[in-house]
Amino acid sequence: MPSLVAVLGAGRVGTTIAAAWIRTGATVFLYDVSIERVKKLKNGIPLYKDEPYIDEVLKGALHDRFYPTNDPEEAIANADSIFIAVPVGLKDGKADLSYLSKAADDIARFLKRGSMVVLETSVPPGTTRCFLKEKISFLHTARKEYLKAELCRI
Repeated sequence: MPSLVAVLGAGRVGTTIAAAWIRTGATVFLYDVSIERVKKLKNGIPLYKDEPYIDEVLKGALHDRFYPTNDPEEAIANADSIFIAVPVGLKDGKADLSYLSKAADDIARFLKRGSMVVLETSVPPGTTRCFLKEKISFLHTARKEYLKAELCRI
């Protein structure tokens, strides 16, 4: 079981994943690009009024095993497992992978050898293999770093 988990995206899926891992005893870094969202989490302010259980778990572990952050390096650099829970919407009738692309960039910059990357976002078929894995591998190679990560899709 991973002891240090990074979750990218503090939406409903990301906060649920963070709460679930906290309940297992893991330390969780929850990264989001929204300064306001992270500020609320750091102050124990609920993000979703209809999810009191999740907010209770997050608030209870705050500064002990739960660390919301706007710094991707802080979240990713030491993580055993990285869960991507960023939005994928539609733009001009096609999947908008811009948030996933940003997540892949951040992962490629800070991923440590042996970490597991899990895509928890609904994406079109082939996105994990043909977009995410290729992007992370290419960026890692371009930076002359060694990559050995397993990409999973649940």
